[in-house]
Amino acid sequence: MKENVKILTDVIALKTREILSKYNELTLVDKRGLVIKTKKDSFPSSIEGRKKFLNLPVELFLSQYEIPFYGEIDSIEDLEDGLVEIKIRFLSQTPQYYRDCIGELLN
Repeated sequence: MKENVKILTDVIALKTREILSKYNELTLVDKRGLVIKTKKDSFPSSIEGRKKFLNLPVELFLSQYEIPFYGEIDSIEDLEDGLVEIKIRFLSQTPQYYRDCIGELLN
């Protein structure tokens, strides 16, 4: 039986190097991108406030493994229990090898 792995990551704006959100949990990785969950107060609650994050180039640094992932924020959706789900499309700077390794850990 596979052990449940919890991977945390910060979301950093690529251009400004501003940390947008800390301690997000990585929940899914596939060929196209990845999904993280974070606390609702980490992102603006209004639709207008969230629009500025859509298509924003970001870096996700997995400090546990010292691996950076690069992508663009695809969507931000509210979940139950005060959480937000953020879907991120990979940019070409993220090597396929990194994607495969992290995907194997989570799946």
